[in-house]
Amino acid sequence: MIKINIENVKSNLEGDLDPKVISAIYNKLAAEVQGSFYARKQNPWWDGKKHFFTKVGKAFMTGLIWMVRETLDKHHVQYEYNDLRIKPNPKKELPLHNVTLRAYQQSIVDEAVKKERGVIRVSTGGGKTTIIAALVGKLNFTTLILIHRQEIMAQIKETLERILQIPIGTVGAGTVDIQRVTIAMVQSAHELKEFLPTVDVLIGDEGHHAPAETYWQVAEACPNAYYRYLFTGSDWREDNMDIMLDGFAAKKFVDINASKLIDDGWLVPPTIYLYDFQHERKNRKGVRYPKIYNEEVTNNLKRNQLVVDLAMRSVEAGKSTLILINYIEHGENLLTLLKAVYPDIEFIHGSTEVGKRQKVLQEFKEGTRKLLLASNILGEGVDIPKLEVLITARAEASTIAAYQALGRTLRPSEGKTKAIIIDLFDSDCKYLESHASARLKIYASEPRYKIVPVSDLNGVKFDA
Repeated sequence: MIKINIENVKSNLEGDLDPKVISAIYNKLAAEVQGSFYARKQNPWWDGKKHFFTKVGKAFMTGLIWMVRETLDKHHVQYEYNDLRIKPNPKKELPLHNVTLRAYQQSIVDEAVKKERGVIRVSTGGGKTTIIAALVGKLNFTTLILIHRQEIMAQIKETLERILQIPIGTVGAGTVDIQRVTIAMVQSAHELKEFLPTVDVLIGDEGHHAPAETYWQVAEACPNAYYRYLFTGSDWREDNMDIMLDGFAAKKFVDINASKLIDDGWLVPPTIYLYDFQHERKNRKGVRYPKIYNEEVTNNLKRNQLVVDLAMRSVEAGKSTLILINYIEHGENLLTLLKAVYPDIEFIHGSTEVGKRQKVLQEFKEGTRKLLLASNILGEGVDIPKLEVLITARAEASTIAAYQALGRTLRPSEGKTKAIIIDLFDSDCKYLESHASARLKIYASEPRYKIVPVSDLNGVKFDA
């Protein structure tokens, strides 16, 4: 009989196991490392995978226990549990204020309490922060909420304090205020050394970032966190390390996509215009990605002028419009062109002074500012319900970033019945065309996303 010793962070198998079963678990709890095909040519002894089961000690991340159990069952190995965790004593749940949970939100909270840990995918616009607040109130234990962007800290804090009516601590961006429920930037975890061992509930927001080393350092420093959850709008990883989301928390038990929320009336439907942009220098053999991006995107005057023309048509139609870019140099180039036709334009990015950034973003949220140029600091996590048109000018390689940026436009607001996304589809260009094709594949995975290929300005209908 094999014994599974369960702890909050890691667990292990105790007892004699057939080497074939150990190898089966070793291979099951693994993921292929991106680019390993080429690395293996230099190191043929490496199997090209990252393994999450140690043969010596037979240890694994507790969140992967379901995969271990499946493998043991498959090989007809008998086992028993030795749960070494200490479950916190139940407390009276906190009342919720100023909110009425949607049916699916209440269902998620109830299921999360039963499951005790796991991945919760709710598409952007599904009220993830409201669900987190309700879950925190339902459990009413010492809680740490991990975030990775400064921009969303104030937003989450405001929502939790409004709903729970208790002090919410924040750690990060020069602030260290630790309360029983604390939101912390994962980069500032060193400020939490004494707090981490007291945490009962560990929640990761934008959970697809959980495989980062800093997240794992925090997870391991919370040995008493019995409840562990990852919330995300996009539960896949482009580096093949999806398994680490389960490892941090446990198997996904909620999966609500944008189409479901559109069908139920919680989001507005989008029209995605794939604007075909033909690149003129087609033979780029031997040219590396940074040089191509710099020449074909950042400093491509024709492409940048197209972005400006699209933005002006959108503003003239009275639409609240956001232009997203990746790099500051690209933004500065667009800013120069935009100022010539729209002097009130502002460009915010990670280096923009915090006060100015917050002021400009608030004006945009309130609708007093109709056009904004921003880096990927607004790509995820920030709520902008009034946003009607998104122009993604960044030739995005990340399907996650593209999917989440699109989600910024889907939140309903007064008078808003649909969203418009304009994605510059870079044709006949090394790297960029394959990136555009990957984004198209992600868009097409949502049944309620209407995709319209266009090749001229008149093809984009802002008033339709």
